[in-house]
Amino acid sequence: MPRRTGTTTKEYLASIPLPQHGGRYTVIPHKFIIDNALSELAKQGLNVETELYRCSLDGNVASGVYYIQNNQDPELGMMFSWSNSYDKTMKFKCAVGAYVQTSKNLIIKRDMGSYGRKHTGNADSEALLTIVDQIQYASQNFARIVDDKEKMKLITVSKEEASDCVGRLFLDKELLTTEQLSIIKLQLKKPSFDYLSAADSLWVFYNHISFALQKAHPKTWLDQQRLVNWFLCDRFGINLSYSVPVVVASTETDLINNDALQIEQEPESPYRQITLEESIAEIEAEQVSVEVEVKDSDYVVSVEEVAEVQDFTAEVDDFNLLGASNNNMMEDFDL
Repeated sequence: MPRRTGTTTKEYLASIPLPQHGGRYTVIPHKFIIDNALSELAKQGLNVETELYRCSLDGNVASGVYYIQNNQDPELGMMFSWSNSYDKTMKFKCAVGAYVQTSKNLIIKRDMGSYGRKHTGNADSEALLTIVDQIQYASQNFARIVDDKEKMKLITVSKEEASDCVGRLFLDKELLTTEQLSIIKLQLKKPSFDYLSAADSLWVFYNHISFALQKAHPKTWLDQQRLVNWFLCDRFGINLSYSVPVVVASTETDLINNDALQIEQEPESPYRQITLEESIAEIEAEQVSVEVEVKDSDYVVSVEEVAEVQDFTAEVDDFNLLGASNNNMMEDFDL
């Protein structure tokens, strides 16, 4: 097919043929996500000003961002985002976050978007429940990001600290690509936007990184955003002491009864008590996790199923969610 740019339309995403993986694979159509996200935002009285969609060359990996009209803060707007795939390389994920009015940089807190559902069983029903839950608490979670912004403005980041953070994000955590590293370097020397804060504040430094993450692939951008947020909040002592419940999808019964499972976070503790390193490892493992359907009686795997696993494993062998191989993915886009 012809080469496509990074941005696309919801009509194009709706036209992508649905996968025929068979077995226990449950398709979560891009159109299903789009329709339900827009419907739920409207139900909650959240007016979408702009819709932005991106996808891979074949449309099998896609993401959407909805910029929402909001008057709670003069610098930040509210947004809702999602990521989905048809090729088994990524679970469905969604998150409420914020965007910087001037630069369109996106801010996603570390506990938002951490829910990911494999495409098996009632994955489509749980995806809908997650969309509803995230949007239900959109205003409260947006307020948390605004609070973080004000805290970050009061924290000074020296050149040495900035260098150390960027180095660790690139070399140790592998949350940045070489292209993004170059963008951050340029932004530190000559910022493209005024973030209404001291040039050496954590808020400005964070925005330089977030600006670079606009170049992330649809497959990785949501996790890169929230894990960078996690790293910086941990590094500079911005904790998770909030009373707003974080809602995690439970079962199809919960969806029918509209009775969401609510998990209160412990003060100053990472979501679900998972460390940054564990979260990164979980995401990396997700990329090579393939569901193989076997016969219950004798656990014999068919030749066709073995071939499918081998083909898929070969396809993702070169894919490192958080590493420099992300640069190769950028060839999919004319950005």
